[in-house]
Amino acid sequence: MADDKKKDATAGSPVASFQTRRDKPIEVMSLQEKFIELRRQIPRIEKEQHSEEVPYKFAKIDDVWRAITPTMNELGVNFDIVKEENASIKTMNMQRGGAMFLYESDLTIQWTNADNEDDTDTAQTHAIAWNDDPAKAKGSAWTYAIKYYLFEKFSIDMGETDPDMRGAPKQTAGNASQTLETGSGNKHQGQSQKSAQNGQKEAEKRPTSSQLHRLYRKAEDAGFTKEQTDGRINYLYHKTPETLTMPEYEDFCKRMDETAKELRNGGNKQ
Repeated sequence: MADDKKKDATAGSPVASFQTRRDKPIEVMSLQEKFIELRRQIPRIEKEQHSEEVPYKFAKIDDVWRAITPTMNELGVNFDIVKEENASIKTMNMQRGGAMFLYESDLTIQWTNADNEDDTDTAQTHAIAWNDDPAKAKGSAWTYAIKYYLFEKFSIDMGETDPDMRGAPKQTAGNASQTLETGSGNKHQGQSQKSAQNGQKEAEKRPTSSQLHRLYRKAEDAGFTKEQTDGRINYLYHKTPETLTMPEYEDFCKRMDETAKELRNGGNKQ
């Protein structure tokens, strides 16, 4: 009888593959076991460019739900936001005029095993975003918080590298000092060495006080406080803002510009 059931559980159905792989019926699996199976089955999510104003590709929250919901349904796993705490909306008077609304809150997420409702798992994530509409600020904050929580929870492969996870551009004197293979090689080599020295001096420069003020202003437009900006720079470059090289400084300013443009579009909602 058991052999007949295994024969019926052929490939083609997610349920069949789960039962075959673990040799355990879904209805008796724990929530943690279902998480493992869910992580195994999540497909690669390809990023797309959703707006001309945002020059890089990214995954929407809709792309994530499309990828994981069918498997959640097969496994019997429910996802809920069960609590919102420390919610606040602050009015931000922008230095260039106008006002924006900054929304922040702590969200409590609960996963429930539909086959055993006492089997749950909870997690907290911090939501933050801004917009010129308070409702859109909240919507963007929730969207970002949930999306990146799911990315981390299930180790989702998003295709190309996420803009927020790119390393700083590497510019070294060695790259600029390569000799050109021409008839006047010595001349070109000398020019390359001079360019390398200039490039090295440029890389050794640090942001001025006015440039740091510009950096914090761009970060403010992207919804970051000064403390959050310092933390983000430490995460990306393992440095303080004052010790950034100029290539790193320009790279971070570009990130803030891109984030601000995306948020003006309502986060991931195009």
